[in-house]
Amino acid sequence: MRKINERWWVGTELAYGTSKITPVSIDHFEGKNRIFEIKPEVFYSLAPQSRLKHFVSAEVFYLNQIGKEISGKYYDENDVYYSFSSADYKRTKYGLNINYSILLHKESSWFGFMPKIGFGIRQRNISYNNMIGREEEDAPRDGLPFDYHLNQQGSNLRFNFNVDMKFIFKF
Repeated sequence: MRKINERWWVGTELAYGTSKITPVSIDHFEGKNRIFEIKPEVFYSLAPQSRLKHFVSAEVFYLNQIGKEISGKYYDENDVYYSFSSADYKRTKYGLNINYSILLHKESSWFGFMPKIGFGIRQRNISYNNMIGREEEDAPRDGLPFDYHLNQQGSNLRFNFNVDMKFIFKF
């Protein structure tokens, strides 16, 4: 984050990961994965004179994930559940969040943190191509309630919920 003046700050998050450098497997998929995400953000300080910095921010985000020769399970656009032995996968997601955060960091300190919560809208597009060994299966009956939406093929516009915690280290 960079302070522009007493009220305005700007920042950006940039992330990249691959199946070679990520120690945790992505649920539902085994194979070669690559993911890229960028999130520029503009912050407005609600109390610039306060020791605790309270911010409201607008964050736009873009995510691109590509999987090659992955295996796993998914829902098609008609809510039919399938397993497959190999496919190419692509997911893009972009949107806008409005966030509230508190900066818990003294300027003289080397450490701090910044919890953030927000909501917004997002557009997500998921596609599967070059599929091999696709078989219809019974959909799982248990699991997390939002798990269903993580691997559904197609495009949709939905509500987006954002929770984040940043740890700050000053070198």
